[in-house]
Amino acid sequence: MAGLKIYEGEEMEKEIKKGKSNKTTVAPTAAIPNGFIPIELSTNGLLGVPKIVHCRNFSASDILDLSLFNEAVLPERVISVLNSMILEKTNVSLWPDRVIIELLVKIYVNFFTPILPETNFPWETSDVKWLEERGRVDEAKDLVTGKWVPKIDFDLTWLQIKDLSSEVHSTATFKKPGFSAKFVSYPRYGDVMAIKKVTEQKFQESDKTFEKVKQSYEIRERFIKEGKSLSTLDPISESDFMKWRIHEAKKAIYIAKASQAIYLLELNGEDISSKSIDERITYVERPEFDIQLSKILDKQFEKLEFGIDPKVEVMNPITREKCQRVFSFRLMDILQAIQLSESNEYDISYDEPDSE
Repeated sequence: MAGLKIYEGEEMEKEIKKGKSNKTTVAPTAAIPNGFIPIELSTNGLLGVPKIVHCRNFSASDILDLSLFNEAVLPERVISVLNSMILEKTNVSLWPDRVIIELLVKIYVNFFTPILPETNFPWETSDVKWLEERGRVDEAKDLVTGKWVPKIDFDLTWLQIKDLSSEVHSTATFKKPGFSAKFVSYPRYGDVMAIKKVTEQKFQESDKTFEKVKQSYEIRERFIKEGKSLSTLDPISESDFMKWRIHEAKKAIYIAKASQAIYLLELNGEDISSKSIDERITYVERPEFDIQLSKILDKQFEKLEFGIDPKVEVMNPITREKCQRVFSFRLMDILQAIQLSESNEYDISYDEPDSE
């Protein structure tokens, strides 16, 4: 594994030239405009991701574009913005999801700062025990209840990047007597959105039917969580509630099937990669697609190791000693840090006033 790379001055130019000599497809030297830096990705040119991409910084319009949308639709905007920021012709919706986080972290480190300020520290029960053993019982209680949230300024150069093994390929074929199925061997960033869209389209009308029941249920749950009385709320018909639950179960089953079907490329030698998700679902509904195959496919996704290593050695803000903890970097965390970051890259000078 290697640490996170920050390019500076002449070193950046050397890396650009190195990128041109690499066998992977990168933009030709003369075609790289000012403001683009080479970013090497941990997939090693595999899984449909270029080994090196040349990327510019976020523009003001990019940040505005991303800030106008909620978390539910944000991934779609992230795809559009990142595709426009990368010089090479690529589509990040077909990249593994963890590569998107890796790319955003590397953009943040190189164009903004290596520091991710006020990052929540992932405390463990050992920290609670450490406080209690030293008589700091109130602090231990505040830690457990969330009244005290320890934070650190996380230096992203602490991160280690693990490269993907060259033995991994973009597709994997599963065989047994009389059966052969080829799948995409990794989860892609845009697949969740694709499944979400087809699900919304398929259940659009039935969702409207149960909209009132769903809203009533969510309000009741919120009241219960907040300790409020339910006496002011209208009761939910048990019959309507059960119909809604059955409807939600059907949606969940459809999503589960779609989540498998979207990766199916070929069945018994028949190419079905161009078929719609609904058409591919008819294939995964066959008896051959049993729970064992689903588990094998899930394990295939889980065993792929590349990208940012979540295990990081940091200074524990509770014990003031070094420890290893697991950090997860969400899309929203990086984008929020980018939006709040201030550049110190420019020198400002004021022109002399024009003489009259």
